[in-house]
Amino acid sequence: MSKTILYIAQSLDGYIARPDGNLDWLTSFHPPKTGDYGYESLLKQTELILMGRKTYEELLDFGIDWPYIDFKTLVVSSNSAFKINTENTTLVSDNIEKQLSDWKTNATKNAWIVGGAHLIKSLFDKQLIDEIIISILPKTIGNGIKLFSEGCIETDFELIDCTTYETGLVNLHYKKSN
Repeated sequence: MSKTILYIAQSLDGYIARPDGNLDWLTSFHPPKTGDYGYESLLKQTELILMGRKTYEELLDFGIDWPYIDFKTLVVSSNSAFKINTENTTLVSDNIEKQLSDWKTNATKNAWIVGGAHLIKSLFDKQLIDEIIISILPKTIGNGIKLFSEGCIETDFELIDCTTYETGLVNLHYKKSN
């Protein structure tokens, strides 16, 4: 069965972005000598990508070609007039639950939630996240946007894997408890 997986990096002090959404602290972190922190493995198991509007705009600001051209991508925004500039990408401005339900009907692989915080909270509160993979970078940034904002509903998860890398990064992989 297809799963909805949150795979995201956070600082040691729990932030996924600076207060203005900037990810410079993350992009300055170097990859390990071998491997890629599980990213390629995740992509091989993914057919749908979900992200919020601010995350979409931040990715476009990286100045690179759209990296998810081979995936159906949903950009979630309350602004129904927001313009999408990438191929195979659709704006969703309401009822993400139905979109995910419809997708799961014929899905053969998983959905990856890229970010951001508002979308994560919304999906989390609606119990639509099946697994969480958190890459914790050994770096504090002091303030910013928290991975889980105040008011997230209480949910139990079970640790299914923990991988450490020579860079000090740790991947924690959880699945929602039944």
